[in-house]
Amino acid sequence: MSGASDLKLFEELVNNANSLFLSDADHVVISGVTKPTLKKIYADFMASTGTYPSIEEGLLETNGTGTQNRFFTVPGADGTFETRYRNDGGVAVVAGRVASADVVETLSSLVKSSPSSSPEVAILEVCDPEGGLQLLATDKRLTTIPFEVASLPGRLAIGDAEGAMSLYSDEKMTILGPLEMHVTDQPGIFVTDLDGAILNPLSDPMSLFGEDVGPDPLEGGLLFCPLIATSPVSDTKIHVASILPRREQVGDVVASLGSMSTSASALGEVIPVSHSAYGDKAVLSLRTRTNPDARRFMQLNIKDVPVQTGSPPIKILMIGDSITNYAGAYILDQYLRDLGFAPIFIGTLRGAGPSEGANGASGLLGEGRHGWQARDYTCAINRRLIVEVGQEASYLAMAKSAKAGYNPFLRAATPEDRDDLVRNGYVFDPAFYQARFGLDTPDVVVSLLGTNDAYFVAPGSIYGEIHDADRIMHSQIKAAWPSAKILRSVPGTAVDDARNALWSSTYTKMIAGIQKSAIDIGSSVTVAPLWAMANHEAGYALPASSPGEDGFISGNWSDDIHPIGSARYAYYRAMAPYVAGLKLNII
Repeated sequence: MSGASDLKLFEELVNNANSLFLSDADHVVISGVTKPTLKKIYADFMASTGTYPSIEEGLLETNGTGTQNRFFTVPGADGTFETRYRNDGGVAVVAGRVASADVVETLSSLVKSSPSSSPEVAILEVCDPEGGLQLLATDKRLTTIPFEVASLPGRLAIGDAEGAMSLYSDEKMTILGPLEMHVTDQPGIFVTDLDGAILNPLSDPMSLFGEDVGPDPLEGGLLFCPLIATSPVSDTKIHVASILPRREQVGDVVASLGSMSTSASALGEVIPVSHSAYGDKAVLSLRTRTNPDARRFMQLNIKDVPVQTGSPPIKILMIGDSITNYAGAYILDQYLRDLGFAPIFIGTLRGAGPSEGANGASGLLGEGRHGWQARDYTCAINRRLIVEVGQEASYLAMAKSAKAGYNPFLRAATPEDRDDLVRNGYVFDPAFYQARFGLDTPDVVVSLLGTNDAYFVAPGSIYGEIHDADRIMHSQIKAAWPSAKILRSVPGTAVDDARNALWSSTYTKMIAGIQKSAIDIGSSVTVAPLWAMANHEAGYALPASSPGEDGFISGNWSDDIHPIGSARYAYYRAMAPYVAGLKLNII
């Protein structure tokens, strides 16, 4: 039988029982048969108050026909039960047995003082004329011909006469029609077959729709570039999480790198790359853990930058934001010196040293300004001060905190300027900047803007805004210094909920805009995937709280924007071979 038919039968049984037990009438009709109600049976029982020492005397004193004076009672020999009879034409028919008052009182006291495992006590028995039991009520169950309802210690059961259970429940299992549920020591809720094999874990409802229920980790645009610069000084590391549009899904991805000319290969979330191991070319492969047939491939061109002899100079202009200001030139200088170069940094604003705050000035020259977006440099946002012609000396003499609010690249637009370069009446002009401050021509311009753009520009606008700013800045740099190379990148960001969300919504589109602008400008712009070459699970400011009893500080990063430890050093360490390779025309 199906669960639905079992339930229907159960409902019919309950309705019939209600009619028999609760009706105010003397008789009811069930399935075409007239049956006495409990009220009628009880009334007849109560009417049989005549008690006689024997059946024979009872038959003599009662009527064999009609509805009056037909019942009589004969006490049991041991005084425990009384049997009630109905006189049917001179024949004594057993109508029921009832415990004596003394027995009821004794049993009642036993029930009250005994545990639930005490013997079952009959309260009411109803028999048919042949003595067959029609209804039994005890202290633990109600039994009728069609069904039985029992309340046993720690159990509830509703079953039929053959022992089949429509409902059963105890501390270890529950049966409801065809559904059977058992307690398990394993965490979670499981659907199993008859042999106990797990079909679905209901503790993870989405598993009903298959294992791969979230967004595909590889959809939404992967964030990497095919040119990898390495050096003998240190390996470059690819951090797979920062290639993905949703970094938190890195555990759902299998990433591998294999050489095209050697036996070198690697598998994991962090993949070291060296030219000595992989040679000139390798293939980066990514797939989801659940689908080995759908892969994304990128052929990497690995360029190795040798350590120089003779300390050749390299002139560098860094344009960026607070991350650049926080010792960017200072740290990059160290790694370039490890490669044998003698760096010369160009700019009007001296950066901070490794242990200094925003206004520290023990670092090297550049143009790293706190809170600035790429649009600040092009004047698409008209909120920065202009160094007017003739104010160069006073600008250079300012304290760093004041100087950082000025844009030294802007000049007033003229009728000869193209409209697509003019923003709010000004033009970003590196040649004008160089001439007015008497600066050297850079070999490499390092453009590192984007962190503030990602935070302040809406996700729907960031691609167009960053593409436009890069187009203006890089085309103007190319026009001013045709021999200079441009290295474009953006720092990664700490791993936490807020920055992960921003990464997915905005960084992904911003990096795509950066890459497209570089393609549009041409070979003078090289995009380095430095955002994926540092571990952003480390290297950020700790919370100010004290350690707990276990010695650990609880909380999130106190600053999840600015890398200050390993993430900062790894960023510039990976940058150094790109800068050096551009100078040497290896890239």
